Amino acid sequence: MEGIKQGLMPFGEEIGNLLPKKATLSIVLIVVFLLGIGVTFAEPAVGALKAAGALVKVEKAPYLYALLNEYSMQLVLVIGLGVGVASVLGTLRFIYGFSLKPYIYYSIIPTLLFTLYFYFNEYLNTTLGLAWDSGAITTDPVTVPLVLALGIGIASAAGKGDSSLSGFGIVTLASIFPVLAVMILTFYISIVQTPQGIIQHSINIQNTPIELSCYQISPYNEIILGIRAIVPLIIFLFFVMQFLIKERLRHIETTIYGIILAVIGMCMFNVGLTYGLSELGNQSGSLIPIAFNDLEQDGQILKALYPYSIGLFIAILFAFVLGFGATLAEPALNALL
Repeated sequence: MEGIKQGLMPFGEEIGNLLPKKATLSIVLIVVFLLGIGVTFAEPAVGALKAAGALVKVEKAPYLYALLNEYSMQLVLVIGLGVGVASVLGTLRFIYGFSLKPYIYYSIIPTLLFTLYFYFNEYLNTTLGLAWDSGAITTDPVTVPLVLALGIGIASAAGKGDSSLSGFGIVTLASIFPVLAVMILTFYISIVQTPQGIIQHSINIQNTPIELSCYQISPYNEIILGIRAIVPLIIFLFFVMQFLIKERLRHIETTIYGIILAVIGMCMFNVGLTYGLSELGNQSGSLIPIAFNDLEQDGQILKALYPYSIGLFIAILFAFVLGFGATLAEPALNALL
């Protein structure tokens, strides 16, 4: 968070403030679109999604398995495209003062229609949770600060309304559009692949020995992913600053300090996610039902710890406290503050 506040946010706000003054509208929109895609690839929650793919049973949820494994890169790309399109529409709103409501209506209606269609399809309904979770991914610690800063900068340069308030609407669009994009990708996969074909393909992969390189082995893989998430985004921002805006970055020492912290923090987050949060969440989640229900584990039957009503109350209370605590710890929420 320190790196994002000291490095990425001032960087994004300065570009948002200078770009409309130095470039044409088409160039501004292209930069904003590419930046929306870039921040999505930098999100640590995207890595968490990919890690979750290994836990999905292909026999129970073939299309969900395909999205998180075979189509994982396309999944991240369409989420990024959703953020990119939302960023473009948000920029146009900042410049021309459009109302946010029509954008929300026109995106929410097809999203709800897809949701209903998926809900009543026995194979597609398992992907609904992933699709709607994709909207939450885009409100994480990289996207929110950078997109907000960029929007505030553009609104300030355009002189439209209160620039301290105008930047916030873009996050709403960046939450809805990825959900719709993931549903469209899932619908396309359902047309070109059958559930049986996905299951057979996964069996073939499991039976094929794969030799991993050293950089694909944990924890080196997490460190490389952390560098890959932040550094290309920074290079793109520097390119925009040097060649499109042709301005020197103010407070460059502080910005570099923030970028270094952001890279280190992202690498540490990825390692912690693999060895800490994912393991803890998986173990806790798999054992919570034993509070109110018998559970089979490793061929043994574990008896419920409490009577059904008491155990269910404990499980619900645990979920509430977990959600409350995770929200307080969310870096994106702190960035809004």
